[in-house]
Amino acid sequence: MIRKIFILIAVVGLSCLWSSCAKEDEMGPSIFDTNPPPRTALDLWILQNLTIPYNINVDYRWKFIESDLTRNLTPPDEKMAEAFIKDILTKAWIEPYVDMAGIDFFNRSSPKQIYLVGSTAYNSTGTRTLGTASAGRKIVMYEINEYDKRNKYRIRQYMKTIHHEFTHIVNQTIAFDPEFELVTSGAYRSDWNNASEKWCRENGFISAYSSASPTEDFAEMTAIMLTTSISEWRAKIDLVPTAAEIADNLKTTIEKSRASLQRKEEIVVGYFKRVWNIDIYALQAKMEEAIEAIING
Repeated sequence: MIRKIFILIAVVGLSCLWSSCAKEDEMGPSIFDTNPPPRTALDLWILQNLTIPYNINVDYRWKFIESDLTRNLTPPDEKMAEAFIKDILTKAWIEPYVDMAGIDFFNRSSPKQIYLVGSTAYNSTGTRTLGTASAGRKIVMYEINEYDKRNKYRIRQYMKTIHHEFTHIVNQTIAFDPEFELVTSGAYRSDWNNASEKWCRENGFISAYSSASPTEDFAEMTAIMLTTSISEWRAKIDLVPTAAEIADNLKTTIEKSRASLQRKEEIVVGYFKRVWNIDIYALQAKMEEAIEAIING
């Protein structure tokens, strides 16, 4: 009896399969192209140099599902995307990090998807977003069509965005010392875009965006350190009261702000050394060398 039931089920299954195939033949071939798109030379380069060694996928073609649909955005020009990928992502970010921290650290901490957008992402506040990080796995980079390898300021902007978002990912893996939040705990502000350079100088912040929250502050400290020379960094941290500030009785204020910045620097440096065994000063020098190499061809 059981054998008869099994045979009956098998016959019914084959009948349904034949019926389905017959209907598909009657309807004709699918209107959707199910073949994978052919890989371009850039696709193959990404596969061999980023995906296979670092498990990073770089999307430079337009994918609406990956984009911010609340903004008017455009995809990058392929030639600009190629230059950005080979210069900024590879030479100025991946290679120095891997050289200093090792491939195991980089592969464990790096985002697995990088999505490139050609245009600028403007905000309603009058600011613009240069990049975002999502769930520690995806980074979106904007303004790819503005890339110019001769423009050191713009290269540093791109790198600052990458280092900022990468720091967020690293911090999500292992949090930084809670003491960092206490150094300037009463001065964080929601209207960070209204924070002037003078206000930041007097309140112990490396940039206006760093005053948004402790996590943004830590990321900004790290990103700016890694996109300035050692002498430029020291000038930003070791504040010296100007004659005008002394005349305005701000000498004590500036000295307090200097102490706050220096303490934040100590915590950032200590975090990378203690948690990840990275000498961030050596990494800073390596990053600056990479940027200079790009500019000089």
